[in-house]
Amino acid sequence: MATKLQVPDGILDPIRKDVFEGKFTLSLPRCELRQCGTETPLTLSGAGFVDQGADGGLTLRMFVTEKYDVREGMNRLGFGALTSGVLIPTSAYYDISGRAQNFATWRAEHQSVDPSFGVGTEIRVSLSHMDKVDTLSKPAALKVKQWFIPGEFKLPWHVVTRTERSLSRDRFESGDDEFAWVIKKSDGGMDVQFTVKNGQELEPHATRFMQALEMLVGRSLRPLLTSTVSGNERLTRVHRRPMPERSSLVPPVELGHFEPGDAHRFLSCCLHRAERPPTMGDQLLLLYRFWWRILRSYQSDIENSSLVLSVAIEGVLQALFLSEHDADAEFCRLVGAAEPAIERLDIDERVRSSLFRSLDHSIAPKPQEAMRRLREQCVLADAHIKAWGELRHKGAHGAMLEDDLEKYQNHLDRYHCCLDLFYRILFTAVGYRGGSIDYSTRGWPPSTFPPGDEVKVASPPSAVAESKSA
Repeated sequence: MATKLQVPDGILDPIRKDVFEGKFTLSLPRCELRQCGTETPLTLSGAGFVDQGADGGLTLRMFVTEKYDVREGMNRLGFGALTSGVLIPTSAYYDISGRAQNFATWRAEHQSVDPSFGVGTEIRVSLSHMDKVDTLSKPAALKVKQWFIPGEFKLPWHVVTRTERSLSRDRFESGDDEFAWVIKKSDGGMDVQFTVKNGQELEPHATRFMQALEMLVGRSLRPLLTSTVSGNERLTRVHRRPMPERSSLVPPVELGHFEPGDAHRFLSCCLHRAERPPTMGDQLLLLYRFWWRILRSYQSDIENSSLVLSVAIEGVLQALFLSEHDADAEFCRLVGAAEPAIERLDIDERVRSSLFRSLDHSIAPKPQEAMRRLREQCVLADAHIKAWGELRHKGAHGAMLEDDLEKYQNHLDRYHCCLDLFYRILFTAVGYRGGSIDYSTRGWPPSTFPPGDEVKVASPPSAVAESKSA
């Protein structure tokens, strides 16, 4: 029987409306700034007020009311000596804490300050976030993290919410013995919830879940509010409003239908295969960072994005797939036999060193060798290797696109063939098997991974359920 997961009400609701509408304000009758990175920190206190600007930014204004050494304050608050080789020393940042009128505790760590000295001292801080800390009456049974993400993104919504007046297919949820997740449509955005079980810590699993979700939907997901429940503490974070997100990639699996099995399976694989011991630690972080570079460049410049994609593929192959066995053994033997002859040559030492460096580079394993091995394992096809070579060569040597519609289309075909290559090595790294989209073929037909795999993988047990809401 399917396990029903409930999005807890009230975690984000008390302040969600104000933050979403850009009307968030916070009065801190007693506020304190404490300098970071020093054994003798400067501490300033006074009355503070947090206001959300029209652009969604959070600004703290604090008026120092307690007496302090103004000369020392001016020196430490930005007019002190700089440290050679350090752009911004740790001592330039401050931790902020304060109590609101309802006695709630708020804090923000590692913030930059902008002081103003006159009749009194005014401190302005452009906050990256502000945290509210609540103590629960009893420890929570599970560790949960929830995000409110403004805007919409596509998912195979498959769980129906039933009310007295309507039915709405507005939830995406699943789980296993270790993790559970629920994503629900809400006014103005999406509620995302992630739960860890069996006594595990939330991190790094919560961060990995969001990384996997971003790669799944093909876009950056920046929250407006975050809530973390662990033990007897609940931390609610108000973020600076994210800028509207314009960059997006086509997703690795189909998201446009009501069958959620592939999407849930992809998230589960990313969570359970995030690490690759013993040589590689967090491989999901590495994959995400290369994916992020591809995303940021995708809609900015078609020529630069092609180079970024080809280099990202090379970086993943070198980090996760290349081995010394990919080197050409016969060529390595010939180079080894030639080295004594080069040592005997009567040439300048700089030339000799350059020759040895060139030979060392020539015998090192190449990404093409890893691709050929993956082709033999039916992960890639010849078309992927050819497209990558052409895209990499043109991008690295500054070739420009010609003003020709057919050549432009061919370039786009190569780009998406290489994006398909990236997704296939991503699937291989995390152990994903299931439905996919073949971006190496025009029309982008549905496919499976591994290609031609006819194995029918069952949907997660909680992938389809019905939830009732009053």
